Amino acid sequence: MVSPTPVQCVFADEDKPVADFMAFMPGTFVVPESTLRKNPLRLSPAELIPLVVDEQTFFAVNVTHILNALDRQHSDPATPPLINAQVRTYRFHMKRLSYPSIFKLPETAAAEVLAFSGLGGGIEDEFPLLHREYGFSGLTLDRLV
Repeated sequence: MVSPTPVQCVFADEDKPVADFMAFMPGTFVVPESTLRKNPLRLSPAELIPLVVDEQTFFAVNVTHILNALDRQHSDPATPPLINAQVRTYRFHMKRLSYPSIFKLPETAAAEVLAFSGLGGGIEDEFPLLHREYGFSGLTLDRLV
């Protein structure tokens, strides 16, 4: 197990409760230990990197489920060309999407984490449905397609 890395974090509003999901780095997010205890949160396959902030444990979540599902021919890339950049309009090869529903694309893995729903998995398999069901805070899910 990796030893927690001590970090210093400055919050703009000390009275505001800590969110379930926080974004500090592109392509990953940070969760407090309490978020991981919420059941049935499915963040695997993901690398959980422990961080200690003011004696509280958080985890940087590096999603390792990479799907080669982007239909480059029908997607509209942002500029510069589609190398670790955002995609303006997404089109997917639907047959290439596989569970778990939280994933990264090889083209944008360093910049973003994606998720899908509605392909027949139960709520326990679909991160967007869990996000809505449990009312997780701090993470905005935008519809891409």
